[in-house]
Parts: sequence; C-alpha cells; structure tokens
Amino acid sequence: MTAPAIELREVRFRYPRTEEPALRGVDLRIEAGELVGVIGGTGSGRSTLALVMSGQIPSFVEGRFEGEALIFGRSTRGRRGAELAEEVGILYQDPESQLYGLTVEEEVTVGLENRGLEPEEIRARVAWALEVVGLAGSEERSPYDLSGGEKQRAVLAGVLALRPRILVLDQPTAALDPLTRNQLWELLEALVAEGRTVVAIDQDLDRLVRVAHRLVWMDGGRVRADGAPREVVADPEALAASGVRPPQVARLAAALRLSPSPLGVEEVASRLGGSSAPGPAPAPRPTWGPAPAPRPAPGPAPGPRPAAGRPGMAPAGDPLVVCEGVEHTFLDGTRALRGVDLRIWAGEFLAVLGPNGSGKTTLARHLNGLLRPTAGRVLVRGRDTREATTAELAATVGYLFQDPNHQLVSRTVREEIAVGPRARGLPEAEARARAEEVMERLGLASIAQEHPLHLTLADKQRVAIASVVALDPAALVLDEPTTALDARETEGLLALLRDLRSEGRTVVLITHDMELVVEADRCLVLAEGRVVFDGPPRALFADDGLLGRASLEPPQVARLARILGVEPPWLDLAEAVAALGRVG
Repeated sequence: MTAPAIELREVRFRYPRTEEPALRGVDLRIEAGELVGVIGGTGSGRSTLALVMSGQIPSFVEGRFEGEALIFGRSTRGRRGAELAEEVGILYQDPESQLYGLTVEEEVTVGLENRGLEPEEIRARVAWALEVVGLAGSEERSPYDLSGGEKQRAVLAGVLALRPRILVLDQPTAALDPLTRNQLWELLEALVAEGRTVVAIDQDLDRLVRVAHRLVWMDGGRVRADGAPREVVADPEALAASGVRPPQVARLAAALRLSPSPLGVEEVASRLGGSSAPGPAPAPRPTWGPAPAPRPAPGPAPGPRPAAGRPGMAPAGDPLVVCEGVEHTFLDGTRALRGVDLRIWAGEFLAVLGPNGSGKTTLARHLNGLLRPTAGRVLVRGRDTREATTAELAATVGYLFQDPNHQLVSRTVREEIAVGPRARGLPEAEARARAEEVMERLGLASIAQEHPLHLTLADKQRVAIASVVALDPAALVLDEPTTALDARETEGLLALLRDLRSEGRTVVLITHDMELVVEADRCLVLAEGRVVFDGPPRALFADDGLLGRASLEPPQVARLARILGVEPPWLDLAEAVAALGRVG
C-alpha cells in the first residue's frame, strides 16, 4: 500500500511559556495528489498544523511535541532541513519573514544554489517560477520594495522553483488582488494535476470550496470537520461563530433554505432560474501577470464626493486631504503614481482598490507625509505636506502599515499603545488612561503585558490598529488591516470603524476584500499609478469591463445580481435576501 503524502497521528503541541496547547490530538491523512483546504479562526491551530505538516515542528520550532508526523511514510523527527525541503515547500503566513535576497532573482535563486544545481538549470527554473507568479521583468528589483502581494508572489516563486512534492501554503492569497488570487488557485490545480500535493490554509473560502478535494476545519486545536467542501460549509452560522467567514452564497442559501449548500454563484443562479453566464465578459487574462491598465475615464477633476452606495455624512466645508497631480517616482526609476487628483472629506469612508503594485500603498503614504510627491502636491487641512513634519501630520492622519511588524516598537502591548499619546505631549496619566481605554475598546486588555513581537500576526495587527486609534486622529488610513484577521476580528474592526465614522472621523481603507468595500461611500480604483474609477461601490460592481481590467471581482451577491439581470446590483447579503425573499 502506498504511504500517504502526510499522516498525523494524535499530534499535540504546546509552545513554550503558554498554558494552552496549540494542537490537541490531531489525526489527519492526506493522500498524494490531493488539494486540501484548511480553515479555522484565529487560535484554531491552522498555522501550527502547517509547521507540523512541513516538518518544522518538532525539529526546528521549540515546544512540547507528542504524537507522530510522517511524510511519505517517514517520520519528520530528526530530519535535516535540506532533506525536508526536497519533499515539502512551505509558504509562511508572513511572507516577509522568508525574504533573504537583495533582488527578486536572488530570492528565487538562493534555494536552488543550496541544492547544488547546475547554473543552466537554475536559470531555467528561476525564469519559469517568476513567469508563473507574474514577476517576470522584476528580477533586479529589491524584494523589500515590492507591494505586499508582490512579496507574497516572490516568496512563492522561490518555493515553486524547488519543485517539492508537497506544498504547504499558509494564507497564500491573503495579500493578492482578486483575479491574481484566482490565477493562483488555477496554478495550484495544475500542480495537483501533475501529481503534487497541496495543503492550503486560506480564508478565501469562496474559491477554496470549488478547488479543494476536501476541507479540514480546525477549531480549538482540534479537527472539527474533515470532508467534502459542500458538507463542511453547510452550516454557515457555526463557521462564522468559529471565526470563519462562509461564502456569501452559502449564507444566502441558508437564508433562503436552499439545500444542499451551493458551491458557487452559477449554481445558485441556476437553481433560481437564471442563466449561468454573466453579462459583459471581463477582459481575458491568459497569464498570471498584471492586467492592462484601464484607461482613465475623461471628466472633471474630483469634486465633492458622489452619492454613496450607503447613507453617510455629506461633505461640509473644505476637504480634509487634497491631492493635486501627485506623481511619485522611486530611486530605482519605478513610477508608482502618475498624476493622481483626489479629495477626501471629513467623515467619509473611502475604499482604495486596485491590482498588486498599482500604487495603493504609495498613495496612502503620501496622505500623512511618510512620502512626499515627486511632482504635484498633497494638502492636509490646507497645509502642504512638504512644509510639515510627519509627526505634525500624524496628529491629523493616522496610518496603519500593511505589515504591523513595521510599527511595533515597545516591550509590552500597554506601552505600545501609549507611545503615540506620549509623543503628542499628553501628560503621563492621560496617555496611560488613553491606552487603557483603547485596549478595552479593542479587546486587548488580556494581553496588555505581552511583548508585541511575540504575538500572533492577527494580534499584532490589532495592537497596531489600537496604537493608531490612541492618537485620536481626524482620519485613519488603514493598509490592508484585515489580512491576518478572522471573521470575528474583521467584524470587530468594522464595528470600530463605524463608531469612529459616527464621531465624524474619516476612514481610508486599502483592501482586496470586496465584501468590505460595501461599507464605503466611495471607491477609488488605481491601476499603474493612475485613478481609473472614483465613485460609489454599486456603480463599480456594475462595470464588468473595468472590474476585469483592474483585477477586481465583486462580492458573490453582486455577481449573482448581474447573472439574474438585476440592475443596479445588490451590495450585500441583506439586499439579496430581501429581494429574493420577496420573489420566493
């Protein structure tokens, strides 16, 4: 009998200095050639499971390990890293922790050189890997200058170039734009068709349920369910309660009492009597690489914000932030922004969207002076950012980095959150009181004495958000704040942002999560450093051509509305249930 690719027998693991085990008696068998999805909320044991399946635990990660982990029938205990790497490639949740090279090419080359491969073979593998992840042409760029999604793809290229028999991927799509995400799943399906085994720990359940042979649902360090995707997502309420966001179509089916649970939009449309083909087709994307940039629509310079998809605060007085013809060219010659005109109003919720590398983060860093324009100007409350310090601007515009590790500087969570208020000159007692208030508001009191850098990525993200909120700025700019958060934590963040808006604050949210976009008054879409759309979410979701060219995909209910011929499309689940419930 052929040994399974991965077999875990009664695996238990406890990290040092922790009371609760991360894994509690996990039994799991994954056959060669399977694509298995692993889901679960924060603290469910997903990432620890990845470390066990790749052999990092017990050989290279401290802690108490019990049970047995086997790869193709051989125990992982005591095996050398180089030996394991030939069989299992792992992509960590935080891709920056895997960056080593000075250039993208070197990033992919280093593992191959360690294998002792011939130069010609190395060149061929590097070229192939960069091509399939869409980074061909970026060989000489520094990986540290890439966008978050591009960093993820660079690390993945390094893993793929090694051609391991098993791929264990922890949140491989978290920082990717929607269409690039789809292309990754297509690539993984192709690798499985060649006989490789893929284990993907991911929150992209919309697509995962359609590509995975099985879903393993982790909860509290145990396997709560292991079976066909349709069976595992049949109880969306239970999934949500454990921190997993079910696909919108699964939630819709439950609300409409459709059984069995559907796996995709087309299946729901078919059951409801609609065509399975949507309206105008997006522009074709034959390769992984970036889509061609949409042409900016002609029209007047941005003025007062248009009518929102949701009721919000009407703009009053002068805009809080103004960008006029903003250009930015980095030292390596990369033109990140090309003539951006933008006005952001007090009390507004603006979502910033676009493909990986489109200039979203570069634009965000201009809003509080972390970057200054190469040409054009940025005004914050009428003041040119080139005439103010970043500290002065931060009092008005708070900024959350895409990687929370970049803004954590203190030894405890409590001290981290008090840093900003102290820097603004608040008396010590008031700074501490502000920190306590924000910790309580964001549910961080239980980890107040923990070292921020010892936390999970999700908790680091929450601490970084708290440190920005503690500054009490008029506007918050959040760069992909939900990347490491589970469904419960994401909803908690949205509740906080709604509260801040009700207090008159401005929220600028950079995101690839199209379900979050419906919270916004306006969407700004960037492509190749240019603004190609500025308007309400509903108008964006109705423009199939723009969505395709800008590497965007609307939420499932908006796509369903388009298939069913509903105009304008639904924004969210509540609208879809209300409309379809009336029809039923």
